Amino acid sequence: MKPRIDFECCDSAWVKAVGDDVLAAIRKAFDDDPKYKERFDSAPLKLPPSIVNCWLYLPEEEEAAFRVAMATLPERYTTEEFWSHLADYESCIARRGERRNYLLNFIMQPWELTEDYAYIYTGCDLLKL
Repeated sequence: MKPRIDFECCDSAWVKAVGDDVLAAIRKAFDDDPKYKERFDSAPLKLPPSIVNCWLYLPEEEEAAFRVAMATLPERYTTEEFWSHLADYESCIARRGERRNYLLNFIMQPWELTEDYAYIYTGCDLLKL
């Protein structure tokens, strides 16, 4: 097997410690290829973000104003803070079966939560359908 630097995010309940034989094989692989060990140790940890979707029916003439309001959000916010900041547009959220013309994607890491377990978002994208 060719060594590679890769990772993924999963529920900690699924994570199990490797056995002594696997740990010994990993250490031997690093000992056999010190350049790879150095590359592994210096690799940046760039976790791909998670996305939470929100369907909208937004009048097209409101798109520019919505984007301007999105640009003034703080760096980190909850859904509640987002909709209090863009309160004029909360009525545009499309319920199941309603018309939709935009997809709003909230960007976050699943382990970043408030004390009340609300997700903390670090960005959002508005996509026209």
